[in-house]
Amino acid sequence: MWRYLLNAKQMTGGMLALGPLVGFVFYMLSPLGITGGLSSDPTTQETLMALGGDSAWAGVSMLIASIGLLLWTAAMAAVRFSMAGGAGDQYVNVGLVSLVLGLALFCASNALIAGAADSAAIAQGAGMGAAAAMWGGSEAIGTFGGLFWGVGLLMFGYGWILQKNVQTVMAAIAVILGILAIVVTFVDLNSTVQSIIWLVFTLWAIALGITRITASD
Repeated sequence: MWRYLLNAKQMTGGMLALGPLVGFVFYMLSPLGITGGLSSDPTTQETLMALGGDSAWAGVSMLIASIGLLLWTAAMAAVRFSMAGGAGDQYVNVGLVSLVLGLALFCASNALIAGAADSAAIAQGAGMGAAAAMWGGSEAIGTFGGLFWGVGLLMFGYGWILQKNVQTVMAAIAVILGILAIVVTFVDLNSTVQSIIWLVFTLWAIALGITRITASD
């Protein structure tokens, strides 16, 4: 029984650390990241040209990035259930619902990006109209995904502070990241700033996973 619980804890910690890392790395390696050659504030036309230039890889990278976020959300669900009945239970419950909604919206946004890439790759620009529409939809949906994601992080951070089952510094960072994600929803930031925020979140998630693995039972 002890070994099973230890393995479960290690699995949860590993998913907390690896999920966002996988998502960040594959997004950055996608045509929207460092491989696309885009500026920090590209136009829609430039973005679609980058996506259409390697539409197959755009679809694969978006899929794997979504899987990374799915792994992290599943791990957060395990964390939430481990807090059942505690002082922060009601807050992390709201947080988990928000994270799941955010995940669904992010996955839908990534699917639209993959579709936009396929349309943009059609010869002689015949699919650019459809590609632009899908890209616009992905941005709108992704914005709401970020909003729900921010609420989820904020609620988890506050729940951890109340229940004291996560280091105070880690919980406080979750609150700050949540607030930042909510604020960013209403501010038009360039891709470089967004990537920096995602990097900070990834580093925090890795640290959270490590603390989960090394925490005493």
